[in-house]
Amino acid sequence: MDHFQRRGVELDIGGHSYAYFIRPKEFFKRKPQWYALHEDKRDPEYEFCLSQPDLVNTLLDRVEEYYKKHPEISRLTIHGNDSKFVCQCDKCRDRNPDEMMFGFHQRLRERFSKSCPQVTVQSHAYNAALQS
Repeated sequence: MDHFQRRGVELDIGGHSYAYFIRPKEFFKRKPQWYALHEDKRDPEYEFCLSQPDLVNTLLDRVEEYYKKHPEISRLTIHGNDSKFVCQCDKCRDRNPDEMMFGFHQRLRERFSKSCPQVTVQSHAYNAALQS
């Protein structure tokens, strides 16, 4: 690892990684409301329902826990699934999906600035969030 750091190489972990931290096999049966509602159905293949405070807090906790265990990582690029569906539940329907996602990412940045200041948090929206 040191030879990478001496050369200025940064480790970037992330991508479509919400489901890495909130694994559907672990949570879907217990917390189906955490998964986006589309056509009256919740499916772990869809995006998450970011209007669920306990989901957001669990996701924040798990991401932070991971990075505290891996201080060699200097960048987190995190975003949702490649999905054309956004949550249509009553709480999400009237809210802008990209604002909800970036609100979550802002909370993540604020938390990391205190607990993991060595980590740069990056995010981006595309696909369904940009079409809403």
